[in-house]
Amino acid sequence: EIAIENRDHFLAAGGKHYAYIPCLNSDPAHIGVLKNLVLRHIAGWAPVLSEEERKKAQHRCKELAVAAGARK
Repeated sequence: EIAIENRDHFLAAGGKHYAYIPCLNSDPAHIGVLKNLVLRHIAGWAPVLSEEERKKAQHRCKELAVAAGARK
């Protein structure tokens, strides 16, 4: 357990009082806040594509590049 290991390090280094505070992300409400924060800040990023959609997009990019003068 990380709490026990860190306690031992803390006390060995001269610490006097050790109090373990549980991780915030163990609470479902905190995970919800993190999820909403991430979703708000990734707005406008390219969507996650399926393998088929990714291949179509790759093919279309290649077509456009060739049409613009890129070598095949």
